[in-house]
Amino acid sequence: MIVTWFEKARILRDQSRFAQAARLYRTLLKRKGLSILQAAEAHLGAADSDRLQGNFPASKANYRKARKFFQAAGSPRTVDAEAGWALAARASGEPRLAVRLLRRCLAFYQVDGDLEGEAFARWALGGALRIAGDMREGWSQLQRALALYRRLGDSEGEGYTHCALGGLARMRGRWADCAVHYRAANKIHRRRHDPFGTAYSYCGLGNVQRMAGRWDGALRFFRKAEKLYKRIGDKVSYAYTLWSIGTAEKMKGNLKAARHSFATADKLFQQTGDDRGRAYVFLGYAELDWLQFQDGEKSRHKALAFARGGGYAWEALHAKVMKGGKIAKDSRSHYAKAGSRFYPKGMPLNWP
Repeated sequence: MIVTWFEKARILRDQSRFAQAARLYRTLLKRKGLSILQAAEAHLGAADSDRLQGNFPASKANYRKARKFFQAAGSPRTVDAEAGWALAARASGEPRLAVRLLRRCLAFYQVDGDLEGEAFARWALGGALRIAGDMREGWSQLQRALALYRRLGDSEGEGYTHCALGGLARMRGRWADCAVHYRAANKIHRRRHDPFGTAYSYCGLGNVQRMAGRWDGALRFFRKAEKLYKRIGDKVSYAYTLWSIGTAEKMKGNLKAARHSFATADKLFQQTGDDRGRAYVFLGYAELDWLQFQDGEKSRHKALAFARGGGYAWEALHAKVMKGGKIAKDSRSHYAKAGSRFYPKGMPLNWP
């Protein structure tokens, strides 16, 4: 019976029905007779499901409990719980902690000869480095993860690594690479019937259109992503889609619609404790104020505070170069130093 419940919970997670999976794992944890390893697996499953819903405090607590039980059982799965904890830290404003944890996990997987674990750790580390502002090493780690997933024949891992590479290519101003990776991801996730991965890649394809200045094409992809995220009940990634919708509307000159999308995104960012997302929202507010002949400095300072507080170097750079509603003359060199071909040229700003 217990084994059957674990299988049901796994199927729910694979279907992106994270809230239902979390409830099932919590029900399992209330049952008597669980072995130490079963309790560890239930805590780990609950942690993953909570993380994917943006419930990071509960997620971190369950990862720590899972790690404790795995350690008690002498299981190598201890490192899997630590890797999950790193993902929750990465998503909730602790990218430097995530990088430290993931480097430790990567070393363990390499010593153990665990290629699946190594691929996962490199994918997660690449994403954490991207958020922490180290784009060059982030790119290298993700390329190595992609090669490993291909070697393993793991299409799920390959699809999510393409998504990560697409996002990082966009930050680096490599638009052609961005398009290639998001198209590959979308093809894989649709073939796998993965609602979350498909939504994620639709948002990425919308951003490909947005960076090319095709605002209506971008919005069509964003609406596809929005529909799936609402069905799944996702808050974390959906908030960024809302920010992208607001940015496309801003670029079209629909400032009222842009402000509404930013405000809706900000509510979700507050719920998930995502200061990186809030930095982007206040960058948007600052621009909208300046475009409407108002003072945007208060919002810009808030964006800078959120970015610096979370250690988000890339977002802090955005806030620093647009002081007083004007773009710093030396902005190009700052972005090149960060590892990107992108640099802002004037308002409205189409942030990558």
